[in-house]
Amino acid sequence: MSKSVVSLLFLLLISAYVSGQTDNRLSVEVQGGIGSYTTFSDFQEIVYTIEGQNYNRSNGNVTESDIVPYLSLGLNYQLTERLQLAPFVHYLFGKGTLYENDFVIFGVSDVNPVEQIFEAPADNEIEVLTAGVNVRYRLISLVGSHLYFGTGLAYATRSHFYRHEMDVDFGADRIAQSVDERFTTEKKSAVFIPVSAGLERAVSDRLTLTLNVQGFISPETEDRAWSAGLGLRYGW
Repeated sequence: MSKSVVSLLFLLLISAYVSGQTDNRLSVEVQGGIGSYTTFSDFQEIVYTIEGQNYNRSNGNVTESDIVPYLSLGLNYQLTERLQLAPFVHYLFGKGTLYENDFVIFGVSDVNPVEQIFEAPADNEIEVLTAGVNVRYRLISLVGSHLYFGTGLAYATRSHFYRHEMDVDFGADRIAQSVDERFTTEKKSAVFIPVSAGLERAVSDRLTLTLNVQGFISPETEDRAWSAGLGLRYGW
């Protein structure tokens, strides 16, 4: 884990300690839901040949992503009636399939009497640990519910297992004779700016039900992420 993540986790603990010295302003929240992390800064190279002769070569970034689960643990300190400080740790993880919409079509020709379509989806695994701090502002209150908007600063470390190279050789009939796939694990870290909107409603004196939608934008890479989930907050 990088020094930046450690620093943010330390800030999380300090916030808990400082907030705990005040009356009825600190709460802890557990949240779960779904999210996605798109690794635009990862690339795949594909080489197509026909009977060993070069046909096509491409090298592009990975623009697909899977919807996977996430878990989040956070603190919430009420600075003022409308303003909150909310440190958090966010873990997104899961497996899926990439390149399901990628294909090559060989039309009918003298050497290919039947149209041939080649597809090669591949396994994909993603893990993302994000630690950060949000400042949340209550926009409106309506029938016992509160709508918040927030932004802040976060640091994410991710591990991405995916296919980064593939060589395919087609026969004269344009049917794939050999497929060589190579996989790798890319580990990268970057600063992100979280932007969120949330709705919360108290169900008792200490328990609050929360709904949160959050996007993550990185000024350092082209990677993007989002998450949406339900949470339960306990205050004391």
